[in-house]
Amino acid sequence: MALTVIIYQYGKVASTSLTETLNRMSNVDAYQCHFFGEDAFRATITRLCNADTNDYFFEHSLGQLNENLKAYQLYHQKDRAGGDRCIVLTVAREPFDWFRSSFVQEIEGHIPALSLSLRDQNVDTISQAEIVTEGLALLKGID
Repeated sequence: MALTVIIYQYGKVASTSLTETLNRMSNVDAYQCHFFGEDAFRATITRLCNADTNDYFFEHSLGQLNENLKAYQLYHQKDRAGGDRCIVLTVAREPFDWFRSSFVQEIEGHIPALSLSLRDQNVDTISQAEIVTEGLALLKGID
């Protein structure tokens, strides 16, 4: 008998590590899922269709959509014949820690916006490392 595990979470909560660990077990297939609801699905499609979405976040959203569709299909097959089971695990994280982790892990996708913010503050073109350092200081209101 196989076990399907859907890890339902918002992201940046160690779900990738949990999924990889579960997938090392025999007779376990684990998948990550960021949304099940229609509103979240529409928001993802809207983001993917928005010409202003930068390449980093486009690729990230496209990958999430693919994983979510797989998990959603598996969820609806949970009462399969053959005795296979499907469970859903929910993982959460304190919101401020989540935001900090998300921002740092996805810094590549935030560099264009940080660059624009610095340009608006009359900061000349600088290296990518300086964009991150100066941009984060600008966000935190540090002079």
